[in-house]
Amino acid sequence: MEKNNSEHLSHFYKTISDAVRDPLLVITPDMRCIFMNQAARDILEVEGSTYQSRPCFELIRNFESSCQEKGEECPVHEALKTGEVVRIIKEMGLHSSLVRTYEISAVPFRNEVGEIIHVVEVLRDITASVAHMDLLELSAKIEQAKKEWEATMDCVQDFVILLDDQGCIKRLNQPLVKFSGLSFTDILGQEFNHFLAVQGLELDVATTA
Repeated sequence: MEKNNSEHLSHFYKTISDAVRDPLLVITPDMRCIFMNQAARDILEVEGSTYQSRPCFELIRNFESSCQEKGEECPVHEALKTGEVVRIIKEMGLHSSLVRTYEISAVPFRNEVGEIIHVVEVLRDITASVAHMDLLELSAKIEQAKKEWEATMDCVQDFVILLDDQGCIKRLNQPLVKFSGLSFTDILGQEFNHFLAVQGLELDVATTA
């Protein structure tokens, strides 16, 4: 009866872990894998239970030696050392996959006397989130540059124009927009000398940088 309950509980935990979309592995203190869920088996291209007792660094990174010996951060090693939950963000390729950004969590699992007998490691692919954050940061920088321009050049009453390397207008201040009678978008991209001629302006000094 006890054996049946144990088998039922094992199957229950396996079913739950297989429902997790992120790769999940259970690793022993000697860095050997004793369990991985379906997501981990899929991404690491592992058949059945062939992963059991193989070194985690071999399975995950295709290394011949430990991550520490390769000079890389290892959250499992840190969790075993500190007894605490460890989370890191790391760019790496799983097994033979392309390099992506992962949030890796390593959670110590203790027995009834408090000894760490396993570490549960979860690898979450956050590449898309990081790319989104990079885009947000870039947008924020562009918005800040726009505000700085408006706080400086648009307050200058002289006409200010920025040109691209083809001699076309890519930025100008508000006093010139008002003088021209055109909209900002109508002026952008116009050839500089043509714009001056149409507006009846003469160029005394041109500064490029």
